[in-house]
Amino acid sequence: MNEDEYHQMGLERMQRLDEALERAEAGFATGDDWDIIRFECGAPRRPSIVLMTIGIKNEHHSDRKLK
Repeated sequence: MNEDEYHQMGLERMQRLDEALERAEAGFATGDDWDIIRFECGAPRRPSIVLMTIGIKNEHHSDRKLK
């Protein structure tokens, strides 16, 4: 990669960050936008959390009757 290509890559990277920040400021940032922002800030990615419920009943709620 020559110096011009490296410079162009840096400009494109800054453009993606600017666009992601604009969407974030407007309240419309996507997950990809936040990933770009975190990466450029040197912050780790937010972990993905998957919650599963496996038929656990809360007996107090299941015994209540709707009035």
